Amino acid sequence: MSNVRRILAIIVSAMAMVMLSTTPVFALAPDAPAAPTVAIASATSVDVTWVIPGDGGTALDDFTITVTPADVGPITVADPTATTTEVTGLTTGASYTFVVTANNADGSTASPSSAAITPDAVPSAPAAPAAVVATSTSATVTWSAPTNTGSAITGYTVTSSPGGLTGSTAGVTSVDVTGLTTGTSYTFSVVAANGAGNGAASPASNSVTPSGDPGSPGTPVATVASSTSVGLTWTAAAANGSAITDYTVTATPGGVTASSGTGLSLTFSGLTTGTAYT
Repeated sequence: MSNVRRILAIIVSAMAMVMLSTTPVFALAPDAPAAPTVAIASATSVDVTWVIPGDGGTALDDFTITVTPADVGPITVADPTATTTEVTGLTTGASYTFVVTANNADGSTASPSSAAITPDAVPSAPAAPAAVVATSTSATVTWSAPTNTGSAITGYTVTSSPGGLTGSTAGVTSVDVTGLTTGTSYTFSVVAANGAGNGAASPASNSVTPSGDPGSPGTPVATVASSTSVGLTWTAAAANGSAITDYTVTATPGGVTASSGTGLSLTFSGLTTGTAYT
């Protein structure tokens, strides 16, 4: 009997060893990636980024990027160690979400959707605008529309230097900037905006100095110089932003005129003896 027991024990031990050596190892599809993050790369592309998930026991083969709405893709990222890719060919101003699917030989598992994102790009800087004086306290600034690969331009803002005074438009390319100081020299820059935000500022415009008509000179004082002439003097007029270049004196009656240039006196000749003049 002892021999029988020994034989049975050997058989049981051998069977146990066989069972242990043939226990199956189960491999699984990859774990689900976390929701990817997405950043705008251009007006028609975005960068999609994810964290590599667990492989479920079998090495990852690749990743699949699914775009909703399906303007492009699905996109295969062949490198199983990659964590980002650029998705191109999107429509500017359209809203998209993205899903990353991890793939191995045993299956595929998709992430949750990303947050929605809208590809867009700000406009380029306009060329330097042109400025002209409009009044003694304002200037008219004009410019050309800049290059724009993003959504439609929605407006422009013009800013003065000095002072930071602004004028805005909803799309036209000219605006009056008001509130300027008479006699101060200004330049202007322009910024274009669209759905993505403000673009860069243009170079500065030419400089302009707002000015208006000069004020009235002081009442002239007349003294007789001869039987046909008088001497006249007066005080200067307010220049109102631009240097005075000439004074013109007119005799009444007769309407005869004479110029003193920038001087504040002259001798007015050619008058008629015995006639009263102002």
